[in-house]
Amino acid sequence: MDWDRVQQLFDSASALSKPEADAFLARECAADAGLRTTVAALLEEAKSDPSAFLQQLVETSAGAAGESPDRVGQQFGPYAIERIIGMGGMGEVYLARRTDAEFDHLIALKILRPGLAFGEMLERFRQERQILARLDHPNVVRLLDGGSTSDGLPYLAMDYVEGVPISEYCDSQKLDAKARCALMRHVCDAVAYAHRHLIIHRDLKPANILVTPAGVPKLLDFGIAKLLGSDGPSGGETAWRPLTPDYASPEQIAGGAITTASDVYQLGVVLRKLLAKPGRIAVDLERIVSRAMHVEPARRYGSAQELAEDLQRFIDRRPVLARPDSVFYSARKWIERSPLAATAVAAALLSAAIGAGVSYDQGQRAKRRFEQVRSLSSTFIFEFDERIRDLPGSLTARAYAVDTAIRHLDSLAKEAGGDPSLQTELAAAYVTASKIQADPSMPNLGKPALAIASLDKAIQLANEVLRSQPDHLPALRALCAGLRGRALMVGVVRRQRKEGMETYRQAAAVADRMERQQAALTTADYRVISEVHTRLADFLAPATPAEAKGHFEKALAMNARALETGGNNEDRVGRVAPLVGLARINRDFGNTPEVVHQLEAATAILEPMLAADPNSQRTRRQLGLVSQDLARALGSPRSFHINQRGRGGRDSA
Repeated sequence: MDWDRVQQLFDSASALSKPEADAFLARECAADAGLRTTVAALLEEAKSDPSAFLQQLVETSAGAAGESPDRVGQQFGPYAIERIIGMGGMGEVYLARRTDAEFDHLIALKILRPGLAFGEMLERFRQERQILARLDHPNVVRLLDGGSTSDGLPYLAMDYVEGVPISEYCDSQKLDAKARCALMRHVCDAVAYAHRHLIIHRDLKPANILVTPAGVPKLLDFGIAKLLGSDGPSGGETAWRPLTPDYASPEQIAGGAITTASDVYQLGVVLRKLLAKPGRIAVDLERIVSRAMHVEPARRYGSAQELAEDLQRFIDRRPVLARPDSVFYSARKWIERSPLAATAVAAALLSAAIGAGVSYDQGQRAKRRFEQVRSLSSTFIFEFDERIRDLPGSLTARAYAVDTAIRHLDSLAKEAGGDPSLQTELAAAYVTASKIQADPSMPNLGKPALAIASLDKAIQLANEVLRSQPDHLPALRALCAGLRGRALMVGVVRRQRKEGMETYRQAAAVADRMERQQAALTTADYRVISEVHTRLADFLAPATPAEAKGHFEKALAMNARALETGGNNEDRVGRVAPLVGLARINRDFGNTPEVVHQLEAATAILEPMLAADPNSQRTRRQLGLVSQDLARALGSPRSFHINQRGRGGRDSA
């Protein structure tokens, strides 16, 4: 990243209005989307919290201006500095030798840069020492000691890694793709180890992964790491968001919540860089990289360990999890691993096939055709719709695609009896079709009658499975989704409130059955259960507020479980509706402290969202309504201004 260019663009855009700045950046950064994103993030940060932004500039300028003394030859405790070996935004790293009665070996001494020994930078340096003290892994640089220089600057004494960045090592050794994956597997193991100790690195890049002459990768530089559960600067999102733009995850650049998924993304970027040199990337590796770097954190690998295991599967020529599995794919991988055994099996199969004659071949063709139609109907057509739904003039194509899918689904449903897996898959496909047909929360075809028909088919198929297997979780999921969709269609789209409420009651009963299988539930399951209880409570609130209150509380509890199991921004937003619903019920019951508490919690969710996306009319509208309710609860006779916060947000007049 050309930071001089970033500075120039930032200075120019700062003097412009928001629309003018957007147009300016679009023009100046037409060939560099990363540059545009970085400057836009800096502009937004300066706008949303000017005081913190200016403080950061002061600290950074002070650090840049501070003259580093010549420390070669100086002695710090038992360490004698020999030469400087590196310099970063926070500190300088020196090669030093420990010379005392018991030891004589080289170490790396990291010293905080002059001018930064105060405020957040000082606390970050101290936290790096705390983080390194937690870690003891063969692929993580080891902390040996810590102290302060004679001029009061803190330092860290670490193992000296005599190595080169992992990308440079791979190229110099001319490693093939498998060897590069083997190195990255060790790096993933180290990152997974850090995650188990509640540490997110946040700056994974080749320069921070050195490989020794013996071929051992070492992970270093935890200077901007995040310590989960900490209230310090690394424990939460502050105004200063340190990152390396070329390797930062989308949520880092956008200033969103940073989780272990951010490290998984960065591992994917490093892997992609390493694999760019050996030649054409294998399909399996492309899929591994794509999954690790998915723009949605929830759709990446669930952990760095999962990524490491998939890399090992590639190395062992076993099926990787990052691609859809199939009998033919698994067989091909087995053949690659065991060519001699595969030859013998192939000969036996050929003999059996010849003996079976034409009837066997026809049966296999029919089976393959069935599987192709099944895949086409339940997966491909809906993925196709997702890709074209926002294109101008795509309505006719979408309608034709979903009609084709329904015809195939109807055909398959006639043959699905006695096959719970197929029945459940078809039920889920019918629910997906109904969303395309009429779901008001997404671009749809405006055909509620067809959507209800699709949902009825989904409900019927799921119930058929549950009659013989009452605890079949995939069928319970499909049934809950079908009932939820039908309640939305009749209760909201068609405004048949009585039928809608009754259907939401049925969906809530199914959700309770799902909840009893807690150990097997996913984040998506908790999200659905929370939404069902919220919707039911909305219907109940006008006539039976006490009953509605229980469902709102259940919705919040399930939402909390979703967040605990890897929830994302969608789940944080999902808390707003039940919080507001509870606040309004408590207002009617005269419980003002609870009203204020719940509305302030909703405000705390919406305000950062609006700061991150000031053009979101939906968020602005939600925040405005919540703020008005909060103002009334606090006793203000006037409108509540959305830029004012908390109890101090009442009109001062």
